[in-house]
Amino acid sequence: MSVLTMVLVQSLFSGAVAEDRLPTIGEMEPAAQMDKHEVYPWIGIQPMAIFTAFGSDLRIEDGWGYGADVTITLDYGTKAFLGFRAGVIGWHLDTDLPAGAIDHGADVRQYRFGIFGSFPFRFLEFSIGANMGGYRFRRDNENDTAFFFEFQAQLGFRPSPHAWFGVVAMQTFTSSDFNRTSNHGTANYSIGPSVELRF
Repeated sequence: MSVLTMVLVQSLFSGAVAEDRLPTIGEMEPAAQMDKHEVYPWIGIQPMAIFTAFGSDLRIEDGWGYGADVTITLDYGTKAFLGFRAGVIGWHLDTDLPAGAIDHGADVRQYRFGIFGSFPFRFLEFSIGANMGGYRFRRDNENDTAFFFEFQAQLGFRPSPHAWFGVVAMQTFTSSDFNRTSNHGTANYSIGPSVELRF
């Protein structure tokens, strides 16, 4: 009887050790690597036409500007995307000078780079970000270069991963002595249609 009991105990405990063995770290690594999503960078071009209301301190008439950004959007396999942009927007506008001054027009250029986040909701996509860079104001016998900081928001629809159609809105803060004798802080507001093509 005691021999039978020993054989039974040995058979029970010898099987439990092999079945309850925990996996080693080396065995767990491949499974963890399978869960990681490879980051995919989308490269795009985003032309835009924006109507800008320049601050009164700049003495520039409001008007349309045209430009484009190059965008890099990082797809992490989630519902939000991180992106970067760099580009230029230009305006050719009339000036709002005192009576008697000759108006030959003014050229404005905005050289910009920034960061943004995009949030798709079915076919709609909302984006918000910030830009910075330099303004270049120029007219006959006067010019100025000024730093700016800008908030930018976008709302539109993306019928495919390669195309986006929507509206861009910006609020820009700068300080310049263009058409003035001293620096004046001012805020500009812009809005207009835009398209992004990416691959």
